[in-house]
Order: sequence, then structure tokens, then C-alpha cells
Amino acid sequence: MSRLTRYKRAISPVVTTLFLFGVILGAIAVTLGIVYPQLQQLNDQMLLESAGSSLNSLDANIQSLILNGEDSSFFTEIKMGTSGLLKYDNQILSSLDMVETGVITPKISYNINIPRLMIVQGLDTNFLGKGEHQYFGGAGDQSTLYLNSTTRRLLTWSVINQSRPINSDDVSTSLQYRSIVSNQFDIIPNQLLYNLTVQIQMVNMTLASGSAASSSGARATIEVKFLGSSNLVTDWTKFNDNAALKITTQFPEAGSTNSIERPLSAEKPVDPTASFYIRFEFVYHNIEINIL
Repeated sequence: MSRLTRYKRAISPVVTTLFLFGVILGAIAVTLGIVYPQLQQLNDQMLLESAGSSLNSLDANIQSLILNGEDSSFFTEIKMGTSGLLKYDNQILSSLDMVETGVITPKISYNINIPRLMIVQGLDTNFLGKGEHQYFGGAGDQSTLYLNSTTRRLLTWSVINQSRPINSDDVSTSLQYRSIVSNQFDIIPNQLLYNLTVQIQMVNMTLASGSAASSSGARATIEVKFLGSSNLVTDWTKFNDNAALKITTQFPEAGSTNSIERPLSAEKPVDPTASFYIRFEFVYHNIEINIL
């Protein structure tokens, strides 16, 4: 009888140890269930912040490059994270249409591509939900930037956007440039001639010949060169009534969502005998990207 009592007393510390061990494991499980997802989300946030910071720095260097003049260049390193992808993309399309009042078909129409650099990263959490996007710089989906004067040549016109397409688990951080739209009226009173030039300035990023279209890994080195600025002027088109500039942009992430931003109106001269002509002038600041 005394031997059985001693056995029961001996088993009590074992049960206590197992109980405490179970409590500790449970506490660890609960802690991991709460803390680990937060750590994953924090890691994803840091990845996106790093991508946005890299493209923001690249943008600042590109704008300085344009100011430094033709044939200036620099090398830079883009951080993408462990499984990141850097790629050149030229899918965003903008159509510029100058429409006359009462006329359905545009009298002047021109299409431009808006090239961009993208850092594509896979995330472990739903930090940025599918179909969502956020902007580090720029004004939303606005593809154009209107000025009241043609004297300002360079300003912050970049857009750094992070988006997660509905059909993808990856998040893209992209750098693209809005177009700057301004206008200039030339009036020749003795000829009753009114000429309106609509100027569109843009940073035209192109891929260098022989350059890779993409680079995968934790980081990538790229060379950026300014090739100078070029102009393209369309023919003069006569308008018999008021005109409006409509700009429609298609964004592939949003399923080709159309966006018309701040139409520019042009009023015909009051004098019915006056001639009213409009043309487009495109100014391309040509930037060459070489993904090494």
C-alpha cells in the first residue's frame, strides 16, 4: 500500500510538467497566430516601400538627366527583393482627340504609348488587395498635366503607382510619366487668322537596342541615357466651331478602364469671317533604358 502511494506522488510532477509544456505550446501557437501574420504583412510593406523608394530615386535622376542635356547618362541599381522582377512595359495607350462642337468624329486624332518601368513582387499577405492600387507620386490615374503657360518646361510629372491586378497575385510598382498639355494662340489680325497650337510634352522612355526586356533577382543594374528632345508637329486643321481636347487613357491593370481628364476647350473667334486653325505639337524628351 505504501509503495502505491509513493507511485502516485511520483507521477504528479510529470503531469504538472506536461501541463505546463502544453500551456507554453498553446501560448506560442496563439502568439504565432497573431504576431506571425503581422510580421509577414510588415515584410510585404517593407518590400513595397523599397520598390517605391528605388523608382522615386530613379525618377529624380531622370529629371536631373534631362536638365543636364543631351548624351548625359548614369548607372543605377534597382532593388527588387528576393523574388522580384524588373521589366519594361509599353502597354498603356492614350488617344488625343480634338473634337469640334456638333461633330462626332474627331477632326484631329493621335495615339501615344506611355512606357513605364515596373517592379513585380509576390507578396505573402493581402497587404494590397486584388484590384487595388495606391500612389507614391502623381495624381491618381491622371495621364495629363495641364499648364496655363508654355514657358514651364520641366516639373514633377511622374507617377509611381502600386497595383495588384484582379487576375494576379503579384503587386507591380511602376514609374511612368504624365503628358504636359499647354497651348499657344497666334493671331494675325490683318488676315483674320487665329492659330491654336496644342503642345504635348512627354518623357519618352525607350528600351536600348540589345537590352534585356526584364531582369529577375534581388537587384538589377540599369543604364539610363538622355538622347535629347525631338518635335513632331501635325498639319493645321480648320475648325468652323468651338473645339474640345479629349484625352482617353487605357490602363491594362484595370481591364482597359477609360479615363478622360480635364478636357481643354478652345473657343472659335467671334468674328464669323475669321479662320480658326488648330494643330498638335509633340515634344518628346527621349530617355533610353538599358537593363543590364
